[in-house]
Amino acid sequence: MSGWPPSPFPPAASGPEDVTIRPTEAERDSGPSAATLAAAVGAVLGSGCCALHGCLRPDVTAALLPAARASLAELRAAAAAQPPTADGQRAPVDYAELLERSGGRVDARHRLHEPPFNSPDLVYNRLWYPLVASLLGDECCLLYMGVMWASANAPDGSDQPWHADGGHLYQHEHLPPHCLNVFVPLIDMEQAHGPTEFAAGTHVLGRDGEHVESSAAARFGLCAPAGSAVVFDYRVRHRGAANSSAIDRPVLYLCYCQPWFHDRSNHRSKRRLTAARPWAQRIVSSATAGMLRELGDDGAMAAGGAVAAAPTDMEADAAGADGDGAGERNVLLTLGVQLGEGPESEQCLEVAKGDSAVEVAASFCAKHGLSKEAAVAIAQQIEASLSAMGAQ
Repeated sequence: MSGWPPSPFPPAASGPEDVTIRPTEAERDSGPSAATLAAAVGAVLGSGCCALHGCLRPDVTAALLPAARASLAELRAAAAAQPPTADGQRAPVDYAELLERSGGRVDARHRLHEPPFNSPDLVYNRLWYPLVASLLGDECCLLYMGVMWASANAPDGSDQPWHADGGHLYQHEHLPPHCLNVFVPLIDMEQAHGPTEFAAGTHVLGRDGEHVESSAAARFGLCAPAGSAVVFDYRVRHRGAANSSAIDRPVLYLCYCQPWFHDRSNHRSKRRLTAARPWAQRIVSSATAGMLRELGDDGAMAAGGAVAAAPTDMEADAAGADGDGAGERNVLLTLGVQLGEGPESEQCLEVAKGDSAVEVAASFCAKHGLSKEAAVAIAQQIEASLSAMGAQ
């Protein structure tokens, strides 16, 4: 990012209010003011985290929770139907779509390319995406997406150990963020639900000691209403607290990173529970965000949020799902678009596994100055071509 390192470097927070930002309703609908964005950037750079309240419209938030519950129920039923192991014991729940973690937590990635999870209000949210773009650049990768559940009063429920999701790229100089998590609570997050706790400033090289309890860093949980966002640097020390409430705690998560970054630390099983389309990472950009907002409902009608899929063999899907954040883009289709007269005016666009037809079309049209009508037509052509190939 330009102007790095910032001078003066933002101080680390002493408590949650120092990194909690409450944009206006007008900002939710039109984007953050310069002051709001600067405050959020400063919080993430100095403390490693910030909470942005009220990022999602109430109707979007209301649609997410039942969809997440239905997705989890489908996965649990599929896991329960799996045959026992050779010794007759219950097999560990460790699949590409469903993973049981310590402390009564369950990590689910299922049907994320379908409504309501494919809404531009999530991936290109008007409040948190400008913050992501300010820190990572105008083009980045959406690496992961899913829902993390912490069971209510789980018998094995406990605070997680303090940890960072990833380390520094180099050990001689502190660099800007290369990977950011966005946590979106699907219920009003209160202390009893066990919000994510942070050790402020431990993302900075030299302050990232493993023994958080003995450090001078302020430690606090970030509570926020449903539909808010907690944005944090991959390198900051944090932990999920135990859920002592009477209800499960669901948190939608999105992970954005620099386009060149491969996550070598967090791996996912390749075993599949369902034949549904697996998660696949994809490139997102500020130009695409602008065109999608211009498209509005036309964009939803053009492609319905559909995402390009490889042929449906489950093992091939699992091998190419890029679940560990590594590997090459699996290009399914190259489409020529005539921008003017003569053969030299033809430009090609590529559609890879995991790409959204409408996002690819929007990005192409934004780059070449084409209209929203052209974006709708190109998205429809992408879908028709993929359908003819038997990819959908």
